[in-house]
Amino acid sequence: VMITDTAFYRNKQYHLPGDTADRLNYQKMAQVVDGVITLLYNSK
Repeated sequence: VMITDTAFYRNKQYHLPGDTADRLNYQKMAQVVDGVITLLYNSK
């Protein structure tokens, strides 16, 4: 399973000095993780 978020399209500071943890959306990342766990748990 590969999950990509194309960060370089959404974050103009991606891989630059301004690319800091406070710019990340932890709530959205948690939703993605929850969704993947649900998908894997319900898959056969």
